[in-house]
Amino acid sequence: MSSARVLADAKGDKVVVLAVGEMTVIADYFVIASGTSQRHVKALADRVLEGTGGGRKPSHIEGYESGYWILLDYGDVVVDVFREAERAFYGLERLWGDAPRLEWEEGVQGAGGPSPGLATAAAKGPAGRPTRKVTGEPSSPE
Repeated sequence: MSSARVLADAKGDKVVVLAVGEMTVIADYFVIASGTSQRHVKALADRVLEGTGGGRKPSHIEGYESGYWILLDYGDVVVDVFREAERAFYGLERLWGDAPRLEWEEGVQGAGGPSPGLATAAAKGPAGRPTRKVTGEPSSPE
């Protein structure tokens, strides 16, 4: 199960997956979601940590104590869980606006290609133009 699916199943709001791999060396994908309160943000992060399986642990966790913005760094995948106010303030989707946005589908697993695990999809670049098809988060915390 991908981190995007885990977040959606845990009632994360506005789950977005950005394919940033061709724009930065930071990660291949950003998975972004919102929670309604600090407690909800922490619960969402806990669900990703517990529910993605595969035994992967993030190399770094930032912001867990405050619960306003929690970052889970898996190397190739960075999961950002925000309270809505912090998400709007920091605007990662705006900052990485040229990154293809993956229209992932719940319940669909990657088929073992270069990036198994993320549900799937058609990536859209600026102005909603399709750019490429992407399946999965590489070595994602499944």
